Amino acid sequence: MESDNTVLVVGIDFGTSGSGYAFSFRHEYKNDPLNISTYSWTGSAYKTPSSILIKPDQTFDSFGDEAEEKYKDLCENGSEREWFFLHGFKMQLYKAVEKGQVGCTY
Repeated sequence: MESDNTVLVVGIDFGTSGSGYAFSFRHEYKNDPLNISTYSWTGSAYKTPSSILIKPDQTFDSFGDEAEEKYKDLCENGSEREWFFLHGFKMQLYKAVEKGQVGCTY
């Protein structure tokens, strides 16, 4: 029988408009099952906007509030043309999965 070497359990919620996460370490869970850690985003919210900003070289730049703020600044400076800003992308991903256009890679 294999031993359970799980150290950490993580939950990620990609929401239509907001996303968040929570986690618990095994040793903390054993002491207190309700000891769950979350990240408090801007304004003490447990979720941040489901927005992603991709650099012109198509690498990741930022996520959530940070992505929205940076894209706003890029637009105000007129330098957003080659950047990619994605907001509310969850339903598009869902539709692509339904059509078999997106799969899992392990």
